[in-house]
Amino acid sequence: MESGCMQKSLVRPQFRPESDFSRYEDELFSFRGTLGKILK
Repeated sequence: MESGCMQKSLVRPQFRPESDFSRYEDELFSFRGTLGKILK
């Protein structure tokens, strides 16, 4: 029962996956790109 409540709280239907996830993915890739430049 606890895990079910946890999953429901984790998966929130309040944001649109298409736009938010793609934006998050873009930020993640750009961050990794800058990090790679710093490390090299």
